[in-house]
This record gives sequence, C-alpha cells and structure tokens, in this order.
Amino acid sequence: MQNPSSVGPPFSPTPITPRRGPNKLLLFGCGLPVVALVGLIVLGAILGDSPSPKSPSASSGNSSSTEVSGSSIPARYFGKWTGQDGTTLAIRSDGQGDFNGGNFKVEGGGITVDESGKKLKISSFFGMGREWTLDKAPSDTGGDMKLSGVTFRRIGGFSPGSSLGNSSASTTNGESFSPDHVPTNAQELAQETTSAFRHGVRAKDLGTFYNSTSQMWQQQTSETEFKEAFAQLTKGELSLPDWGNTQPVLSPAPHIDDEKVLRVDGYYPTKPIRANFRLRYVPEDGAWKLLGINWDFKRTP
Repeated sequence: MQNPSSVGPPFSPTPITPRRGPNKLLLFGCGLPVVALVGLIVLGAILGDSPSPKSPSASSGNSSSTEVSGSSIPARYFGKWTGQDGTTLAIRSDGQGDFNGGNFKVEGGGITVDESGKKLKISSFFGMGREWTLDKAPSDTGGDMKLSGVTFRRIGGFSPGSSLGNSSASTTNGESFSPDHVPTNAQELAQETTSAFRHGVRAKDLGTFYNSTSQMWQQQTSETEFKEAFAQLTKGELSLPDWGNTQPVLSPAPHIDDEKVLRVDGYYPTKPIRANFRLRYVPEDGAWKLLGINWDFKRTP
C-alpha cells in the first residue's frame, strides 16, 4: 500500500471546492452542493410517544431486579453520548431516547436501565431496539459509561443535578460547555474523532462516522459524497498509519476563529509515516460537532 504525502489544501471558513488526485484525499464541511439526504429509518416516532418498556415484574421473575424506566431513570444517565465506535445515544429525563448506529436508528424509544442485571436498552414502539451490557455506569458527578465493551463519552446535555436540555451542558470533566471558549478536553476530543474515523476505515464503512458529524456538514455533503472522498482508504488503496492507543500531540494550540469554528490541529508520532490531522468543529446542541477533517501523512526520519 502507498501513503499520500499530502491530503488537500488548508481549511477555509469560506466555501471551497474539494480536490482529489491519485494521492490526495480531502473532505471539508463546506463548499459542496447541498444534497437532499436519504430518508432515515425512524422507529417509534409514528404513533406518538413510545410506551415504556415492560416493568421488572413483567419482564423477569427476579424480585431483586433494579430495572427502571421512564422518569425513574437516575439523572446520571441523562445526556448525549458518543461511543468510541462512532455510535451515539441520547437519554432524556422523561425516559425517552435516541440511538444512531449508522444502519440502525431508534428515535423516541423507551430507555430501560438495570444496574443489578448490568443491562441498558432502548426499545421502539414496535419492539425493535438495542440492548447493551452495562459494563460501567456513569457517576452522579459525570464521567464516562461503558456499554458492551465500548466507552461512551457524554458530549452535552448534563450537569450534576440537572436533566437533559439544561442550558449548562457539560463535558466529561464537568466543564460547562461554551461556544466561545476552547474546551479543556480538546486532546480527548481529537483522539475520539480520529479513532472513530480509524474504526470506520478498518470496518470499510464510514457511515456511522458520517452520522456523528455536525448537521451543518450533513446538510451540505451527502453520505455518498462523504464515503467517496475517503474511498481510497476504505478500499485499502491507501493506508492509514496505526497509532494504537497513543494520545495525539496538539500543535499549534486549539483556538476558535472569527467564524466561531473550533480548530484542532495535531499529529500522532507514528513511524515511518507520521499522521498529521486538522479537525474543525462547530457548536451544535450544546456540544462540539465535526465540520471538517483533513489528513496529511509525511515520512519521518
């Protein structure tokens, strides 16, 4: 496999036209024609509010079950979560939630949590849904949770003692979200974004990653266009350096430009090809969502 020495021109806050050559890959969050998105598979939103999943007594003969649903779900679960695999999960204070797993989605589904049975699930009106093993529950003061081996990071909609939708959304370190300030966890944000991209490349499908990007990007770039821009990577024609669990180096320091776009540039010190990246984020729904990603692979001494 070969590696590109350069991946596209610099980012610009104004519309630009992406370039693609034999050894170039680029996709930005602006400048592409607006394309109507294919209708999403929406479950549980047709016939009104989804009923809550079955109560513990109806679903299990175990009287010691701690299964809860609806408004009884502990507030520590509320918020908007994104998994390391690129999937997203939202849990609201009324016990309803949304899940986006790329090819499978649930909107307005009922959430059920069983801490003693170590289970968390979302169910649509039609009984379809997704169930996870609750490997690690979030704490009352915030933090991550782990579902079926995948770590989920809360990206908004929560602060200690509040419910989803509270204006003081917070990040994993308890920091209040502000579109005017660079997040202190920018390194973690960059690592999560690039690792989710790597996961999609290895799976040869960037659909889930695309669905985790900003609405602004999705309104201007179809999923087909997005996948085509990175087809050389998913098809194995070009190789993405493997940085393992190494943390990225951010340089220069992240900053917010005049267009209110968060710029996070850096690299992974991989050898012999170093993986340089440039990421752009915009504030949406109390969190930083991806607007553009650019890779630059250079050979190191």
